[in-house]
Amino acid sequence: MEALISKCKATYEEKWGSSPSVICASPGRVNLIGEHTDYCEGFVFPMAIPLWTVFVGGKSKQKDYRSHLTTLVTLKSEPCSITLVHQQNGSFELLPEQSHMGKFILGVATLFAKKMEIDLPTFSVVVDSSVPLGGGLSSSASFAVGFFTFLEGLTGKKATLDEKALLCQKVEHDFVGTPCGIMDQMICTKAKEGQALFLDCRTLNAVAVPIQDPEVVVLVTNSGVHHELSGSEYPSLRKTCEKVAEQLKKRSLRDVSMQELQTERAKGNISEEDFIRAWHVVTEIARTVDAKRAFESNDMEMFGKLMYSSHNSLQSYGVSCDELDLLVDIARSCPGVYGSRLTGAGFGGCTVTLVHRNDVESLKEAIQMKYSFAKPVFYVCTPVQGAHIVSSE
Repeated sequence: MEALISKCKATYEEKWGSSPSVICASPGRVNLIGEHTDYCEGFVFPMAIPLWTVFVGGKSKQKDYRSHLTTLVTLKSEPCSITLVHQQNGSFELLPEQSHMGKFILGVATLFAKKMEIDLPTFSVVVDSSVPLGGGLSSSASFAVGFFTFLEGLTGKKATLDEKALLCQKVEHDFVGTPCGIMDQMICTKAKEGQALFLDCRTLNAVAVPIQDPEVVVLVTNSGVHHELSGSEYPSLRKTCEKVAEQLKKRSLRDVSMQELQTERAKGNISEEDFIRAWHVVTEIARTVDAKRAFESNDMEMFGKLMYSSHNSLQSYGVSCDELDLLVDIARSCPGVYGSRLTGAGFGGCTVTLVHRNDVESLKEAIQMKYSFAKPVFYVCTPVQGAHIVSSE
């Protein structure tokens, strides 16, 4: 984090000729288990990881009703500078209009100003991130929650953690076009250092669960395959889950049992494809509850078995790929590994593996030797705190 902040501070001071007044940081996350359950009001079990999006800035001294964001994140399709024009009616205009990152800026600024009932002051800010884009580690939620936190520091106005998470989710839905669940925003806001978070995505109740055994390491491996959640696959999966719940006259798949699904399939009321997708969600919700119990009792062998079962189910759900499957298979064959699975929405991205500390390096070596699709990138992760103000003047 410190290197990102130093880089952003230097850019800000060079560009604007003054010192920044607000510095904030927002983490990425890895989900240990509970995939594609959050938009079905199920349970998830993520933790925040020491990959950060940082915002360094302050109120603008210019009188042109424009806010300026400079990004140091390298994206070929993105401009390095984004402008937000403050309109007299309290709305904003984004320049350039088609900037993907700009949609988050526009959405957060719009919803923040409305929530706080203020005219947002103009600002200048520099942003950089070590969260890999499209890697299944929640780069988008890290960005949105981080920018929201920056605006809190800039204005002195604060939302509750639940309000912040829900508003940032609304940005994804209404401004970006991704019908995501609430997991990513909640872990980015509520994460606690040294602890994973067991989250009920219906009630938003969160239980912090510490990692008890210091010899257990969470290893994240980036496959080098990138995904885009606002494409057709993710919305289609969510619609299927909502359709099946409606067919069964349930609020969500959270309320459906395995027996009910099997009965409805036997009656011919659910297509085989819809059954397979709903079956994953219903069984994954149950697995996540079992995984929490195993984690709390430090039964890493059982937790690992549930991780493998989760990955197999996600293959049937249609969100894995050859690269992720190979990474899991390599991990499964290595000593000291408790379990491994894809993490995040899938369609590429990363795997998460629980491994004994003494076997981390041999696991990395095995992956480097046997994984032929791309050069893997490894992150040894410990749980960190959620989005926060680093300094404010």
